[in-house]
Amino acid sequence: MTHPMNDSSFYRRRFLAGGVALLGATLTGVQARGDEATRLVVRSDAAERVNRYEFLVDGTVGRAVSSGGSAEQQVSTVSKNGTSVTRVAGAIGNGTAEFAVEGEVRLFGADRGITVLADGSRVSPAELSGDARYLVVDARDAGSAVTYRAETTGRVVRTGTVGGAPVPAARIDPGARVDGGTVRGSVDGVVAFLFTGDLAALRVDGDATVYLDGERIDPESVGEGTGTDDRGSGNDGGGAAGPPGIRFVDCTTVEVRGSYEEVLLEVLTAQADCALGTVYNEEEYVYGLRDDQVVEGTTRIRLPPNYFAERQIVEAAVAIDGDDQLSARNPHADACRAGIEPDDPGQCD
Repeated sequence: MTHPMNDSSFYRRRFLAGGVALLGATLTGVQARGDEATRLVVRSDAAERVNRYEFLVDGTVGRAVSSGGSAEQQVSTVSKNGTSVTRVAGAIGNGTAEFAVEGEVRLFGADRGITVLADGSRVSPAELSGDARYLVVDARDAGSAVTYRAETTGRVVRTGTVGGAPVPAARIDPGARVDGGTVRGSVDGVVAFLFTGDLAALRVDGDATVYLDGERIDPESVGEGTGTDDRGSGNDGGGAAGPPGIRFVDCTTVEVRGSYEEVLLEVLTAQADCALGTVYNEEEYVYGLRDDQVVEGTTRIRLPPNYFAERQIVEAAVAIDGDDQLSARNPHADACRAGIEPDDPGQCD
């Protein structure tokens, strides 16, 4: 079978050993000069706790090196039509993480206790936040966990700073799920996010106070949105159909109801590497590009065995018809991921 995607359109995520943290502010103006990469260093001096950070780059992150009491880091690059966007996230104790950034840092979120250096010069997250906006959910008085879901017209990172809201500093919640410009999760304390663009939709289920750019707002005044671009919504029915039109049959098969031009499957692969441990890559498989691949009525689409790798699963699906899209995430993705975990790769020679 001919691969339906070209080399300029793919999504790849790699988990590396080493230390990183999820930082707290928007970083603009830190970018590579010509062909030179910017040396970006993230530092935490907190020996008693782990601090987290997260940042977005319009470009690529060429390498990641850590030292000291570092924990883990995740570097994800999305490349489409020659344009790359990289998200870096991690956690770090008493140590540093260093990155070679080829491009411009757009958003930078972090816990308190994180220091950032760009080419040896200290960079203040507050000074570099640019026109990024803050969304804060305060559920300290709710009595139980509050669920939330926010859609923006731009992109989102998690952060520990609260943008002037009259609440204590937040801690980055690694359980908050960010998908492009959408974030969702649950909180029983304070959670904060940095984002670009506008707040398009907001839903808060529970007794919580919400702040936008430091000002209290009523979530109902924003609206709840359609939820169609949140690939986790509507898929909690223990095998029931997801959003109208898409149903996950198993870890590599989806069923699409309706007429669409094409269906894009987001595929996760897992491979063992003796140096890096388990390496995860995410690829895109497109159905509907060939004349014999027609999506109408009820269409069952199966990812061919060993198409990208021996260990592969479908995490999400997007049905596309012109400017209209219908998307859903596999409700059994966690169980499917556990099934493709490779054995211990052992030691390198």
